[in-house]
Amino acid sequence: MVACFAVAPGLCAAQDAGIAGWVTDETGGALPGVTVEVSGAVPPGGLQAAVTDGDGRYAFSSLPPGSYAVRSTLPGFEPAERDVLLTAGFVATVDVSLRLGGLFEAARTKGGPAASATRPTTTSLRRNSIPAPSPS
Repeated sequence: MVACFAVAPGLCAAQDAGIAGWVTDETGGALPGVTVEVSGAVPPGGLQAAVTDGDGRYAFSSLPPGSYAVRSTLPGFEPAERDVLLTAGFVATVDVSLRLGGLFEAARTKGGPAASATRPTTTSLRRNSIPAPSPS
């Protein structure tokens, strides 16, 4: 790698790749605060994470070429995952639209069956009649 920088620094930079995109909801509105994780050929440990900005944008740069999984998560939304293959010098655009629903799934798995938490209960009241005192 040292020889690469000494001989042709521009050539080394051209070997990097990247992933960038926007995360929106189903209506096309930007979603800030979404956690976007990239796993795959990323050294060391195989995972990088970013959070979308106020416009729903994210970017990963200086990634080595290879296969990646891009996972986007935000509480209250269903997670989304996309696979992408990066080649040297290529920046892949991975735009994601998240659907509402993740919150309800979490409630079902943590609190038991959803029906038990939302089942209506009925209370019936019975009016007892008290006999009138008899005249004596």
